[in-house]
Amino acid sequence: MGVMRKLKRTGASAKSRVEFLHQQAFVPRTKMSEVLLDFAEPLFAGATDDDDKYLDAAISFAVICWNCSFLPHKEREKIINAFLDELSMSDVSFRPVFRECADLLIERKQVFFKDDTRMILNYKLLQEKDGPRLLVESALAQDYSPTNSTPCS
Repeated sequence: MGVMRKLKRTGASAKSRVEFLHQQAFVPRTKMSEVLLDFAEPLFAGATDDDDKYLDAAISFAVICWNCSFLPHKEREKIINAFLDELSMSDVSFRPVFRECADLLIERKQVFFKDDTRMILNYKLLQEKDGPRLLVESALAQDYSPTNSTPCS
């Protein structure tokens, strides 16, 4: 149902109450694109403003870690390890660095963003004349039901 909430009216008068049909979850007021950039901030240390490929890779990595943070520990580890295996295919020596970054981001999510229960469904990084612009599509984790994908893809 998205942003729209089902409501029911109680009473017959013009001053009738409006109640939510379902208990409402905490919905952050901050744009998900801003949250994602704040979340991924440790990955941007040392990056230059003109490195678009690095920015896109960092955002992708952050999205995977963000979404995996909602999974049970065992399932999260399985997905992150598979992702790290894929990332470090060309050079296995990078795997410990990627692992450290993934652990840092997941801990960062649980400490600083624990109340934000939105999963990231999609993102797009646009290059504009003012600089890069990030667009993010998200949904509350409890409302998310993947059809053909895993939460971390």
